[in-house]
Amino acid sequence: MGKKGGFCLVCNKFFFKYRPQQQYCSPKCREKGTKAKYKYRPKPLTDRICPQCGEVFESNDSKRVYCCLECYQKHWFKYHPNAMPKTRKCFECGEEFTTDHGGKKYCCEDCYLAAKKRRETKT
Repeated sequence: MGKKGGFCLVCNKFFFKYRPQQQYCSPKCREKGTKAKYKYRPKPLTDRICPQCGEVFESNDSKRVYCCLECYQKHWFKYHPNAMPKTRKCFECGEEFTTDHGGKKYCCEDCYLAAKKRRETKT
């Protein structure tokens, strides 16, 4: 059974196909052909207005709403007040620390390990 021939889509040379679906005569032509087919098209920049601070900013991302991370966080915390970082007292040393995690009891790993050691010696 002989190989079937075909013409390259890029350089129009005749070549023998190794696979029935082969369209290009060489890897170079395949690269050129696929680059032309899937050419990168940059998105145009559009002016947007930040709903938090009212500043005008440019973006090529259609999903971007806020001009910066600070504005996004201000807006998010306005509607999620329970997620605001809280000030707590460490159960081990009594020092105040801020956390946004609901179950955190110790200010650092050292205090946690000291409390763990104390609990283990009690039992």
